[in-house]
Amino acid sequence: MKSRILGFIIMMFCGGALTLMTFGQRGGPPPQLPRYLPSDKKFDPHDLAGVWTRNSSRLGYGGGGTCPDCGDRGFSNDVPPFTPLGQKMFDANKPSYGRNLGTPDAAAHPEEHIGRRRAVPPSNGTDPYQYCNPMGVTRALIYPDPIEFIVQKGRIYQHFMWGYGIRPIYTDGRKLPDEPDQPRWWGYSVGHWEGDTFVVDSTGHDERTWV
Repeated sequence: MKSRILGFIIMMFCGGALTLMTFGQRGGPPPQLPRYLPSDKKFDPHDLAGVWTRNSSRLGYGGGGTCPDCGDRGFSNDVPPFTPLGQKMFDANKPSYGRNLGTPDAAAHPEEHIGRRRAVPPSNGTDPYQYCNPMGVTRALIYPDPIEFIVQKGRIYQHFMWGYGIRPIYTDGRKLPDEPDQPRWWGYSVGHWEGDTFVVDSTGHDERTWV
């Protein structure tokens, strides 16, 4: 029994030594490849496929809450005058995140957009996303999170990685419907190219979508 154990130990030692010799002969790990390899493929400005993002490093988390010059998510803090309907909707929409409404903490941060300084307790919030509804286009576009474009024949999908929403954009030449069958969180969208600019027209958005 002892001879078997001794033989096993010798075999393991020899195997380890052989492995070290092999690595030594190879001269260590292989050289790292360049991060970006040159390509002879001609650039196609109409190929949107891939993940798109913007440099949000100076905007802070959420796209602008810590940037005194650009306000929250890049918007100015100069809130334009509301129409009567706009004021009614603004007052009715109550976020449950940000700085609490009417607190010294909210008053101490005038550089942040007013929308981030009027939070209420979650039980009183009316944010559609709080109730597991989609974000909608108008809201998803203001966040700095990446957007993936998935290109297929006759349509392009926008995959918003904040909220994980999918927006189809039809590119098969169809027109917008005069009366969409029902409101949609991501709207009903058609797209076409004007030179190197991809133009999207959209209608039929659900009125519950926040901006």
